[in-house]
Amino acid sequence: MSSDTLTCQSQLRIPSSNQDFLSIINTICQSYRLTVLEKINSAVSLYAETILRQLIALLFKSIVCLF
Repeated sequence: MSSDTLTCQSQLRIPSSNQDFLSIINTICQSYRLTVLEKINSAVSLYAETILRQLIALLFKSIVCLF
C-alpha cells in the first residue's frame, strides 16, 4: 500500500454492527477471498489478486464517532 502504484482510492463508512471488528474482517475475507497482510490496533490491511493478476489492496479501520 505504500508503493506509488495506487490507481484508485475510495472511502466508505459502514454503520456499526453487533459484531466485533475482527469478526467483520473475517467475514469479508471469506466472502471475497482476501488475505490479511497486517493488523495494527484498529486497522487491517487486506490483499487480493484478480484473475487478470491485478493487485487489490484494502485498508479497513475501526473508528468510534462520539456525538
